[in-house]
Amino acid sequence: MSQVPVEAEPTLAKKKPKSWHGVVGTLSIIIGVLGLVCWGCDSVNNAFAGAATSFESSSTVVAQSSNSTVADTGASATANGNSTETAFAPEPVSAAGQGGVLDIVIGFVSFLLSIMLLVGGIGLVNRKPWSRSTLIFWAWLKILLTIIWIIVYFSLIDDQIPMIQEEMRRSMQEQGNGDQAEVFIGWIKPIITTIIILMGLFLLAWPLFLVFFLGRDKIKNETDGWGGGLQQDIDGWNGG
Repeated sequence: MSQVPVEAEPTLAKKKPKSWHGVVGTLSIIIGVLGLVCWGCDSVNNAFAGAATSFESSSTVVAQSSNSTVADTGASATANGNSTETAFAPEPVSAAGQGGVLDIVIGFVSFLLSIMLLVGGIGLVNRKPWSRSTLIFWAWLKILLTIIWIIVYFSLIDDQIPMIQEEMRRSMQEQGNGDQAEVFIGWIKPIITTIIILMGLFLLAWPLFLVFFLGRDKIKNETDGWGGGLQQDIDGWNGG
């Protein structure tokens, strides 16, 4: 008896590995969307906080002016000229107020940069030749903004530390831990400095990667050859 030949099972087609532009583009899209949500909400909160602070400051100035008028009137009516006039003056802009304005500006600029990163990531996934230059330009802007953020906050830290220390000292004294206050207060500046440095490194991680990775000649030559035609767009969507 002749045996019926058994057909070999067709081998499963190997799945094509994900292309670099798909991975980098997708990560850029994710980071861009997260940036839109985080920086957008932060900008709105800072704007409302700044408006509330301005309103409170204006109310304080009006109240101080009224008190000054009352004090002047009382001093004029007091006999023998022995009364002491109380001088009222608007408080200068504090370091916290300067930090609030800075937060609003940085939040708004970061929101715009998140849109730019999102657009660049979408273009990279679709193999658009302009996506590489867009992402590199975004990366340099992000690096510059982060460096400015670090420098400004380090310049404000010496003005903010005493306020934080005083608030912590008062809080711990109210809780009956006043004897331990100085121990914790001594760690405030190192902790805040470390947080600023770590936050700066975190913000610099992705833009530095894009600068070095997309700046390679191999990547540049490949993206320059994409051209942006319809068939290439279809291949880009398919991960080609």
